[in-house]
Amino acid sequence: MKKKELVPPPKVLVVIRSLDDLSRVLHTQKMIAAKAKKEFASIDSSNLDLNKPNENRLFEYIRQEKELLEKWSLMPTLTEFNQAVSQVSEDGKWGGTFGVAVLVQDIVLEQVYNQQKRLKPLLRKILMVMLNHLEKEDTNRGALDQVLAKIKFTVTADKQGRKVNRAETEDIVRKMMGQMVDTFLAVGCAFGLFENEGFEFKTTPCGARVYWHMVDIQKFIEILSDSHRAFQKERPKLALV
Repeated sequence: MKKKELVPPPKVLVVIRSLDDLSRVLHTQKMIAAKAKKEFASIDSSNLDLNKPNENRLFEYIRQEKELLEKWSLMPTLTEFNQAVSQVSEDGKWGGTFGVAVLVQDIVLEQVYNQQKRLKPLLRKILMVMLNHLEKEDTNRGALDQVLAKIKFTVTADKQGRKVNRAETEDIVRKMMGQMVDTFLAVGCAFGLFENEGFEFKTTPCGARVYWHMVDIQKFIEILSDSHRAFQKERPKLALV
């Protein structure tokens, strides 16, 4: 299958020359993230018993979460916002990247963690590797190998507490990450990031949009970190969250 040309977007333009700029950017980020959280919280789950779920209610709840994530993904990324500011409406001011980041965490990553109960600090990175691979290759074949190549961690003992050697460690990690990849594919399909025909999966337009939003949020965090270091002497207790 022919590979897609996955061209990275230009560097995100967030100009931070002063503490005032930094404070303004942080305020904007918090306001947009709060708006996304409010919309997510407004989805009615009051009658949803996850221990004894009513299928119709559960599917409706998932449908609303999926539509919310898609709605935010269609807003401009930070890169797009900075390339065509004049084309962005007031409702889309600054784009949807901060909102997408919140919704990916609360909807997708939380669902994966609820099913796997492991590797929570690595879930965002695993999702990014998978989105990148499926968008570029147009198939999930090889996704596990990509995850294993990009995500590194050590296992020193098996479930019984017995120390394991290197070969056993590799086997345990491969099985663990295989389960994680399968869970991400299932959850991603439920929330509109992936689509499948049998055992073949690829990204949806929403999944591709989410990927570029998440690329931008990573760059945004790097810019904030650099700015925080630059202004730390002037205001050492400045918070980035």
